[in-house]
Amino acid sequence: MTLLCGRWTPIARTWASIKVPSAGNRMLSSVAAHAGPLTSRMPSAGQALLFPVALAGLAMSMWPFFDLFALPWACRRAIEEPKFVGEEGGGQQTKAAVQKLTALLERRGAGCAQDAQGQIIVLCGTEARGLVRDLVRSNPGPCAHIDWGQHLVMNPYELVAFRFLGPLGELLNTYVKAAIFIGSILSQRHPRTDAILYTNNAINNFRRALFCFKASGTRPLLIMGNVDFLVCTRKVTSCKETQGLAELLLLTAAQQTLSLTQEGFADIILVLSDDPEVIEGSAFHSICKHGSVFDVRRVWGQIRIDRR
Repeated sequence: MTLLCGRWTPIARTWASIKVPSAGNRMLSSVAAHAGPLTSRMPSAGQALLFPVALAGLAMSMWPFFDLFALPWACRRAIEEPKFVGEEGGGQQTKAAVQKLTALLERRGAGCAQDAQGQIIVLCGTEARGLVRDLVRSNPGPCAHIDWGQHLVMNPYELVAFRFLGPLGELLNTYVKAAIFIGSILSQRHPRTDAILYTNNAINNFRRALFCFKASGTRPLLIMGNVDFLVCTRKVTSCKETQGLAELLLLTAAQQTLSLTQEGFADIILVLSDDPEVIEGSAFHSICKHGSVFDVRRVWGQIRIDRR
């Protein structure tokens, strides 16, 4: 032990003789002086996550009230809002067809019997889309429009309501998209499962809005565009989960179409951009048997509507 101590004594004396320059001492003391307050001001990882977690919790806690009050109100407001006002119509080219289509829907309005069933009208052809838009512009009144061709790029609430409400709809849609995103993270479910749940919820709120119109003695007009797109989505995709989602969405839309007319909630126009054979074998094929099918064609510059 004495030998070891004697061996390391010169090294210890040499290390003790090394002195840090005064400039280095001042630099180190300056860093130490600033590090203390800086460290105390820097939030920890838990504190940094506190605000977004609290914000997410607030958004999700408000969802039941939003679902109970805001969504049904938004659906009612969307049905009442004028549609396709800024678009250029067909003018004289579609006048006769619009008058004929209006005559088919003459039972629609405040004077309709509350216990009477609604009507289903199926319009086929590439000119059908423009015809129904001219119909809505020439017959102001409660009207709902669902474009199934947009269901892959819009959330369900945007599809049925928010896109007709202007800046207010954009604000509500921002909250809904945030709630859907946060909910999918918290639930850890498959995104298609959430899509089914939110779609069913949007349809239920839309149905509640139509019930309010029926209670007041008014039967709105419901236009469903690009119905055949739902069928095409199911056929062209190779993903089984997407096929299942499209099939369930198709079945739900067809079932609600028949239910809304049978209970007198709405008169419904189904718009097919192609021949009705496209939807053969799907849930909507049987719906056509409950309604009147018309071909919409352009003949000598005029839009004609003829019963199939």
